Amino acid sequence: MNLTQYLALVRKLDELLAFDASRTLYSADVARQFGVSVRTLHNAVVAIRGMSPHRYVRLRRLWSVRQQLAIGSSTAVIKAIALANGFWHMGEFGSLYRNTFGETPQQTLAAARGRRR
Repeated sequence: MNLTQYLALVRKLDELLAFDASRTLYSADVARQFGVSVRTLHNAVVAIRGMSPHRYVRLRRLWSVRQQLAIGSSTAVIKAIALANGFWHMGEFGSLYRNTFGETPQQTLAAARGRRR
């Protein structure tokens, strides 16, 4: 496969994530759905995004949570937002979020709400 084909695969993956962010994705299932091997899917994501599919999907989901928290809605519930983005284990989610963004989800939401006042 060439870079154009790899880019098309990654775009399909992005569309899949946008369509149902809470869905658990397994590389074998995604590859089968796209009609490629797991290795081809892996190579495509590495070539286009510079990281493994697992890491890419997790990072996309974390950024989605962050964007939703940064809106600072008074009705935002961190657990509901995390679940809607495919994070089922809240302790792991909190740790991933803190390690990625340098603050807790609660801090992101509080800062956003503070800007809205």
